[in-house]
Amino acid sequence: MKTRTLAYLAVLSALGTVFAYLSSVLPTGQLGFLALASLCGVAAVIESGAGGGIAVFIVTAVLSFLILPTKTGAIVYAVFFGWYPVMKLFAERTRPKLVEWAIKLISFNAAVTVLIFVFNVVSFTFDAAVPVIYLILNAVFIVFDIGVTRAIGFYISRIAPHMKRGK
Repeated sequence: MKTRTLAYLAVLSALGTVFAYLSSVLPTGQLGFLALASLCGVAAVIESGAGGGIAVFIVTAVLSFLILPTKTGAIVYAVFFGWYPVMKLFAERTRPKLVEWAIKLISFNAAVTVLIFVFNVVSFTFDAAVPVIYLILNAVFIVFDIGVTRAIGFYISRIAPHMKRGK
């Protein structure tokens, strides 16, 4: 791995950790900041493939668990937002579109199930509105995925050409 790529992945990991930290100290924007942390992984996948995305995910997750004052953001990042860019890469390589969306939704719902389980075990409660939560979160996920796809297009057309100058 080139030094430039390694440095870029380190910067993306640090930036992802900052966003995760902001999700912890500014809880009203928790999911928004975690989505921004996820975009750091998206940039890593674009610039250096799945390996770069996995590296950013692992580093950001570990640092988040170490430095976040509350671990909720770190858990949500580790269970969904961190590995989402790599999952999206592989899901979007499949055809037809129906299979692609099935992979994405199954992966997302598995993550939601893990999160619900973890948070119910920690709080020793069960919310009867879980089916409604799934419906709402799936709608939000679809909007999020479409937004990330548009952000990828923006990154590739506007930012990536500037990244290649130093290569």
